[in-house]
Amino acid sequence: MITVENYDSYWDDINTVYRDDPGMIEHTRKVYDYALQIAQALQVSPEEKNTTLVAALLHDVGIVEAYKKFGSREGEYQHREGPPIARKIMERHGEKKSTIERVVFIVANHHDFSKVDGTDFRILVEADMLVNLPEIEPDSKKWAGFIEEFFQTEPGKKIARETFLKKA
Repeated sequence: MITVENYDSYWDDINTVYRDDPGMIEHTRKVYDYALQIAQALQVSPEEKNTTLVAALLHDVGIVEAYKKFGSREGEYQHREGPPIARKIMERHGEKKSTIERVVFIVANHHDFSKVDGTDFRILVEADMLVNLPEIEPDSKKWAGFIEEFFQTEPGKKIARETFLKKA
């Protein structure tokens, strides 16, 4: 089950952004939970853990606006619409400027894996992939190879193996 730590205040914003799309609330909860598990296993610094978890909470906040404006939920539109929404939410929550800028970068690029440039970003994409893998690669026969190729953190690989391959 999800461990919210001190991020309770963000859930009101998440619920508001996704009020017409409860599936996105559940997606965000799952991504957050996986990001927390990976960050804890890696024992990242408190600052990096905060950046990681805020990014997990806000990574898809542009999806509703993208659909309204472009009729699409595709990543390129989320990347356009998400950063201003994420920035506004983080400013309201009093995040440090450096955290805001880092999370905005991640939100603006989280579907472009070539832009992954740090552990916080890596954790977010792995957590998101743990939720999305069956949609991205519906052929379960390809999962083992994909997991070994895509996941770079040992905790992410372990969770993926346990979840999708039913073995550690």
